[in-house]
Amino acid sequence: MKLNQCDPIPEISIVGENNLAFYRGKKADLVYLDIKNRDHGQTLDEAFLYWDYLFSGTRREADGSITQGETVLPRKGDAFAIAFSPDFDKAWFKNRLYQMSSPAVAWKKLKYHGLDGGEKVRGDYLCVPLSFLCEVFGAQYEPSADTLTAIATLPDGRRLQFARGSIGCVIDCDLRSMYCEALHRNGELLVGVEWFCRYIMNLQVTVCNDVVYVTDHFAELSMFMADLIKDLFKGNAMPEDFSNIHE
Repeated sequence: MKLNQCDPIPEISIVGENNLAFYRGKKADLVYLDIKNRDHGQTLDEAFLYWDYLFSGTRREADGSITQGETVLPRKGDAFAIAFSPDFDKAWFKNRLYQMSSPAVAWKKLKYHGLDGGEKVRGDYLCVPLSFLCEVFGAQYEPSADTLTAIATLPDGRRLQFARGSIGCVIDCDLRSMYCEALHRNGELLVGVEWFCRYIMNLQVTVCNDVVYVTDHFAELSMFMADLIKDLFKGNAMPEDFSNIHE
């Protein structure tokens, strides 16, 4: 990246198990590829991916010079994708970093019934500001004066009601259970992003290494792409000292 003088903020595309980050460089572009669960072996189609995303656009002219044209598959990030990670107040949206009004919160749904006073974790979910989800999906956001309840009206007319501490979401006149209860943090109502994007928006959600990635097609987030996204959230996209990059 330093040699090619790349912009440290890439465009990200995840298609199936192929996790790609496309960096634009003043001297040359860089294509980062991490294939989920590949380990040290190569996939059958890996050479084809290199050709389709990188070498297919390279041409040698009659004078020996090298030109770069369009590749078989365009080096573009996903047309729609959002990503979040616990404790960060930044989100990945439109292939860039967005500031949220409150950090994402990792939340455990607990079971108490039948455990003689004990508790058991029934699920781990990520809660994000409802106001940001409304911005992403073009919904009208109407919080109450005390911000403990809110109404989100989607572009298709559906009206969603949320309340602090309630696992129920009222959709028009029907009540539906979410994965976990709505939270209230820093004057903001937070809801589970996995439930909202799957149930309400019918989108694909993939989770790996404390990162939630949402898109409109089949995708499997890989461990190293999750690390890359968290480095973007940390402002550590191209550190000067590579010895402590994973700290």
